[in-house]
Amino acid sequence: WWEELGIIKEMGFLTRNQPVLWFMLSTLALPEPQFSRLRIEFAKITALIFVIDDLFDVYGDDQLDDLVLFVEAFN
Repeated sequence: WWEELGIIKEMGFLTRNQPVLWFMLSTLALPEPQFSRLRIEFAKITALIFVIDDLFDVYGDDQLDDLVLFVEAFN
């Protein structure tokens, strides 16, 4: 799902490429076998949070006006 999403192709070095880490975080939170589908969804949400965090890290200093607009749109 991570490669099919295409974020790494679009953003390149601007974001982290750690889907295994994100899935392992979900495995720590939901270790029971019956939660396998929920672990995948949890990993997807975690990936989105990391991508947003990376965007803020990269663009936070130079383009503050754009970040304000992004936060307003997100809210």
